[in-house]
Amino acid sequence: MKPSLIQQRKRPCALPLQGPPGPEARPRRLLALTAATLLTASCAHAATLHVAPVGGDHTTIQAALSAAATGDTVLVAPGVYAGAANRGLDFAGKGITLASESGPAATTIDCEHLDRGLYFHTGETDAAVVSGFTVTNGESAERGGGVCCEGASPRIENCVISGCRADEGAAVYAMDSSPALTNCALIANAAVRGGGGIRILRGGSGAHLTNCTLAGNTAATYGGGVYCCYSAPVITGCTIASNAASNGGAVYGYDASPTITNTILAFSTTGAAVYCPGVGTFTITHCCSFGNAGGDSLCGTRHDNVFADPAFCDTTAGSFDLQDCSPCLGAGVGETDIGAWGVGCLCSTSGVLEHGAETGAVLLTAFPNPARAAVGLVLEVPPGARPPETLTIHDLRGRLVRSLQVARDPDGSWHATWDGAGPGGGRVPSGVYFARAGGAACAVRKLVVLR
Repeated sequence: MKPSLIQQRKRPCALPLQGPPGPEARPRRLLALTAATLLTASCAHAATLHVAPVGGDHTTIQAALSAAATGDTVLVAPGVYAGAANRGLDFAGKGITLASESGPAATTIDCEHLDRGLYFHTGETDAAVVSGFTVTNGESAERGGGVCCEGASPRIENCVISGCRADEGAAVYAMDSSPALTNCALIANAAVRGGGGIRILRGGSGAHLTNCTLAGNTAATYGGGVYCCYSAPVITGCTIASNAASNGGAVYGYDASPTITNTILAFSTTGAAVYCPGVGTFTITHCCSFGNAGGDSLCGTRHDNVFADPAFCDTTAGSFDLQDCSPCLGAGVGETDIGAWGVGCLCSTSGVLEHGAETGAVLLTAFPNPARAAVGLVLEVPPGARPPETLTIHDLRGRLVRSLQVARDPDGSWHATWDGAGPGGGRVPSGVYFARAGGAACAVRKLVVLR
């Protein structure tokens, strides 16, 4: 039974989930493919090769890909897969389905900042499929920290790509390629030059992004979320929020002709929603643009677009669900919803609990934010409320990054400083983090770190 809207409401201090939450709240969200689904979809003569640390046909993903033939499925058991044979994964031109048994929350490809996650460069078509993984800590000195496509057009479904770095296309790079990304989340990736989320250069119609979330990605110059050049990508039903680049916080296109429909372009921390120099033609319809640091203009297009607050439930917790009074609801093509998430809470239930709330919550502020070094945090506790018991920093997946000491000021407020370091004392990479004041007095604040 589908839960009621009230049952779907998030707790005020809920920590962010890895990508959008499960199908009980939104059919279009990330869905975990099961072994039964994959086997049903396989043809009768295709083989299924199992990967598991113990008891599988292979213990590494690349070994299984190398052994597989076109039409086969490589099915990966839950776990964290690291090491040289689990990164830089190469399909070698074969039409293989690489899928996890239990979805991206349970199955991670950790590249350890030593290589990209997947490399398609041998003419792979949409018969090459990747489904149900988190790809993290990928890195390339040039192109595609998470996934690189050169003259190849695979399908990537139900995946989270996070914490990856590259000169261009930190999460995904596509040159002379038309990859299709569906129900994916590109989160907190960082490009030295352009395409914090995805870089699309030349090739066919360009990439297709459908029901994807691009959030917290950064690029120094071009396209915090999407950077397209000499291409015509199709972006449909996506949420592109809280990204940063000096030219095009959400989308940058040079001599490009993207078609963007039913998509939220919001809250870029640096740059305008869209930047479109050159001679390309942008087609942007039934989209929502709001709160972008450099402005909300959509290259002069106003075709049934919405220029109002999309009313996310609680962006401080990494959620892009919409309040049930959001102007994005029913404003898409054919009265569909704009964005990748849909309704997740009742109207006026979003955000950090403010001073004087009945629960005795604190008001948590941060400065500077975005920050390149230390961040100061101030907590104001209402009269009669207990002070926070803890103040912690978390990443987008909810993992603890740092615990902070809280000191009381003469005016009755409390303060702490985060030096931008992680558990081992080294500086955390660029991305989105969350400060959480726990205990009886509770608040969460989003922090953006730019290196």
